[in-house]
Amino acid sequence: MTEESWRIYSIILKRIIQIEYAPGELLSENSLAEEFGISRTPIREILIKLSEKGFVKLTPRVGTYVSDIDAREMISIFEVRKSLEILACELAIMRATEEQSQKLLSIVEQIKSYNDQARYKECVNEEYKFLNMIAVASKNAYVQDYLQELNSKILRFVNYVQYEKHLSERMTNSLFSIAKAISLRDSENASKEMTRYMLAHVNELTQCLLTKLFFD
Repeated sequence: MTEESWRIYSIILKRIIQIEYAPGELLSENSLAEEFGISRTPIREILIKLSEKGFVKLTPRVGTYVSDIDAREMISIFEVRKSLEILACELAIMRATEEQSQKLLSIVEQIKSYNDQARYKECVNEEYKFLNMIAVASKNAYVQDYLQELNSKILRFVNYVQYEKHLSERMTNSLFSIAKAISLRDSENASKEMTRYMLAHVNELTQCLLTKLFFD
């Protein structure tokens, strides 16, 4: 795809993640082409790419629909993502630059400033920014690409269920410990803290998913 097509792809993907396009919603190629001032051909290419990533479903002679959120898929994503985040952390310990290490610490300080529970969405965004920075610091393109895709689907789920991140001292302390261990190249503590953090995070998201399934 062209640079412009990738730009439009990112805009549409963001709308799907933010639930501006709801699960099951029909996406009109004509409307999107008109909005972005391009022909239907590149829009079609963008939608095919989104389909390959599982964000939309192309139905011949019917149209393109935003994919539903599948419970089994989400549980599989939680499991795989946990292992990849731990691997990314282990690689970042060896490869993170000083600038990246300092950026991790600054993100933690930003999260700590969100002492108002009403700002939970900002907290969630900063949390995923923190994890994305670790993936970038791993300097492994496969790890980074897979985590970006998985985390995009998890963020979509979080927005869909209107999940409220509970700001806790334990959570911020854990993130701080991870960032500090990476800056000190302390592989033992970094891996231990990331494992502890991801186990708690996955359990929390799984409980949120089960609550959505059984009590909605």
